[in-house]
Amino acid sequence: MKWNTIINIQLGVALPIAKEIVDNLSQMKEVKKLSLAGSLRRKIETVGDIDILITSRKPVKIMKKFTSLPQVSEILAEGLTKSTIIIQENIQVDLKIVNPLSYGAALQYFTGSQEHNIKIRGLA
Repeated sequence: MKWNTIINIQLGVALPIAKEIVDNLSQMKEVKKLSLAGSLRRKIETVGDIDILITSRKPVKIMKKFTSLPQVSEILAEGLTKSTIIIQENIQVDLKIVNPLSYGAALQYFTGSQEHNIKIRGLA
């Protein structure tokens, strides 16, 4: 199935799926911090995708595991610091890996809505 539509997933559906992926990735020794981000972290009633933020100085092994999770039905993008997959439930999952020193700023940026981030940049 080609991914070309944005769907809204109820929070109650997305959270258990995200938890399963997070539990799988958090077992890796290369993962230092791991957080849900985006609308899922903000606990919005419906989310468009699942966003995960990880800190690590060794992202290659983490990305390889992420793109080869058993839930993966399609890989949309695969890079050293960001990858996007579609899982069997037809949900997009984005993983972003940052240096541990960038964690706070990255979590704020990837959790804030577009409007929020525009206002923050305006204040800066």
